[in-house]
Amino acid sequence: MKARDLIKRGLQEIGVLAQGEVASPADEQDALVVLQRRLNAWGAERLTMFQLLRTVKALTSGTRDYTIGSGGSIDIVRPEWIDRASVILDSSATDPIEIPIAIYTEQDWADVRLKTLDAGVIRAIYYDRGFATTATLRGTISTYPTINTANVQLVLYSPVAVAGFVNPTSEYVFPPGYEDAFHYDFAYALQRPFRAPLDPLLTVQRNDAIARIQSANRRPVELRGDAALVGSGGYDIETGGYR
Repeated sequence: MKARDLIKRGLQEIGVLAQGEVASPADEQDALVVLQRRLNAWGAERLTMFQLLRTVKALTSGTRDYTIGSGGSIDIVRPEWIDRASVILDSSATDPIEIPIAIYTEQDWADVRLKTLDAGVIRAIYYDRGFATTATLRGTISTYPTINTANVQLVLYSPVAVAGFVNPTSEYVFPPGYEDAFHYDFAYALQRPFRAPLDPLLTVQRNDAIARIQSANRRPVELRGDAALVGSGGYDIETGGYR
């Protein structure tokens, strides 16, 4: 999928181009800016993201805070969300064990009385998304308590924003449903800048296409009971008897 193809089809969709016509260089550049702006907006929509990135960071004894973002201590694109977090207490073990930990909200972090507490195990992290440098935007991951032993790793699971269309000619590949979503969302966004009449059917098609990829990107969280409560001896609703 190329930006140039999306631009051509989008302008045809709203009636600016006839079948067989191509956009002028000026119109193509203006349309590319609209497309890039739409893609940037998708970065704030959790359900447009199909990839979940697993990042492992070796922690330093006595260090609580780690910047996250391009060029930071955790050198990945700054995530809008962190879905899950875990800790590996001994990365040198033959079979390292990954233990889930909590992700504190702002209220949880504010309620922590002693934020400099250190210990041999981490039970939570807090993600402050608002740390900026002059060159780039980074967040800060604060661990709690601060680890005071070696060979400990933090594991983060973060959704990755859809990226692409940096120029008109680069080719990109996306999962099923994305071509439709790009086409209709982009054509919808082109209407006003190119002074095309607003098409109510296009709005419906756009909403349907985006809902389709959002449905595919949902990752429901399972409700699990305590093993002590759901172990042997419980009532089995499938067989109608007791285990």
